[in-house]
Amino acid sequence: MGECIYRAATIGGFHTWRDFHAVIQNSEIVGSPAPNTNYVEVPGSNGYIDLTEALTGDVTYSNRTLTFELAMKTMPSLWPQLTKKIYNALHGKAVQVILDEEPSHYFYGRVTVESSARSQIAGQVNISVDCEPYRYEIEETNVTFTGTGEWQCVLSNDRMWVVPAITATKACSMVYGSSIISLEEGVVNIKRLEIGGVKIEDVKAVILDSQTAPLLLGLSAIQKIGKVEIDGNKLIINKNTTDYSSEYVDEIYNNLKQLYSAGNYNIIIHQMEDFKYKNLLTDKGYWFLAECYLKTHRDKECIDICNEWILDPHIVMPEDSYLYSYYFRMIAYDGINDKNNTIYYAEKTIDYIERKKEKLQLSSDELNFLLGYSYYMCGNVYYNNDEYILAISKYDKSVLALSSKYGLSSIDILEGKGKIDDIIGSSFLHMALAYGKMGDNNGYIFFMVFSAISGNKVAIEACNVDDIDYFSRAKKMKKQIQNLNLN
Repeated sequence: MGECIYRAATIGGFHTWRDFHAVIQNSEIVGSPAPNTNYVEVPGSNGYIDLTEALTGDVTYSNRTLTFELAMKTMPSLWPQLTKKIYNALHGKAVQVILDEEPSHYFYGRVTVESSARSQIAGQVNISVDCEPYRYEIEETNVTFTGTGEWQCVLSNDRMWVVPAITATKACSMVYGSSIISLEEGVVNIKRLEIGGVKIEDVKAVILDSQTAPLLLGLSAIQKIGKVEIDGNKLIINKNTTDYSSEYVDEIYNNLKQLYSAGNYNIIIHQMEDFKYKNLLTDKGYWFLAECYLKTHRDKECIDICNEWILDPHIVMPEDSYLYSYYFRMIAYDGINDKNNTIYYAEKTIDYIERKKEKLQLSSDELNFLLGYSYYMCGNVYYNNDEYILAISKYDKSVLALSSKYGLSSIDILEGKGKIDDIIGSSFLHMALAYGKMGDNNGYIFFMVFSAISGNKVAIEACNVDDIDYFSRAKKMKKQIQNLNLN
């Protein structure tokens, strides 16, 4: 394909012009990430104490938002298919976003297809992406020196702090500032290391030919083991969890729910990661840490912490926690587009609820929500694999579970009460589309009416294009159900 002459971007592998024939018409796309400030008021003093950089030594930032107003020309009869293509390709997905005007960098975040509208032969779809604060370079910086002699290397970086990994194939020296650093042969990355009961991960270490010090760890890894102090020529690592009083630890745990409700996910992550390295992480801590990783789109970290959660020998894990460890991993694997593991953990969640229902402490409403969402995720995988019969079966079970949660009957849904949960309308929409794929027009119309009356915007637009009066049809379907004494 030739170079695009319009303003465009690649979102999750889909190019806005080449794949959707859409032009970006808004001038401001990239929003600014807000700094995470931390001010403390001290009684009797003037102003505030600024602790913004106290925790990390630098300013941290909240997510930034990318917005796209996509304008396109299309025939009215093709509009539902086009919006469906965009919705299925992007909505809810965690993706890379590459702007054509900045092809060497990308943003990473989760997409929401906000709205769509059509007028005659023109249409517009509005998309937002909740992105991590930094833009990242697509190509990792790698520099290699060979031979003998001296070389000078300047690695320019932008705003984000990074730590380079240096591998030496032969013993040599490196000068950094006024420091001379000896590099031994070979650098390894240790996936997981346990020292004195403290687990640390992704550790860069140098293997030395020495019986007294066969493994050299960097300061960043040592600091994870405990508090580091220098006493003359001695390095003292004080692994002492009494840095925090029991009252302080209890206070932190007691405030987690309030912090979570306020959307302070990164604060919870910092606190719980600190507790993790100090062996203070409880079942409750694992729960909040996993959920906050999901909320901040750190899907891989969520998967890793859930795996650690169920293997931690120091905690007693209740049945409810086992269930949520499956559910969180289902969401996380969907976020990284791993279909096999998404459906695996969706089915694990469903099976666990069915087998352990009597032992679980969760309310029936919460269990029905977990069932409804897990069946919905299964349906999405089967639908995208063109296994429409299986998809319809899962979507139907999703609607049944969510209807039970909200106390809805078929009559209630046909009266518009299904709008209470978007998953209900989306499940009906996918059932309609699946029947359409199989050539069953009656099934297509039947479930499209259910979806539209449940407030699904894509279904409403499809009904308008196909001249389906879903209000009138919903009334007729309601009467038929009442006459048959069906719920």
